[in-house]
Amino acid sequence: MTPSRHKDDDGVKVTIRLVALDEQETELASPNEQTTYLDIVKFGAKPEVKEEGEKDKVEDSRPWVVKVVKREATVGAFPSICA
Repeated sequence: MTPSRHKDDDGVKVTIRLVALDEQETELASPNEQTTYLDIVKFGAKPEVKEEGEKDKVEDSRPWVVKVVKREATVGAFPSICA
């Protein structure tokens, strides 16, 4: 997994790469892998901060939302992209 921060620091982008391995735990000669790109963000408006010094005291209780941005798969010599 490869997380990276958003510019507004409200979530992360995650890349998950799964690769098929043989009995010796090495990649197969014929490619067999899947990559999924996720965008994980808080849903809804940010909680209001009434005073400047209370920014760290306000709890952000918004739910997290996971959005699948793109999926890629390669089985043998035939790549496939699912958006």
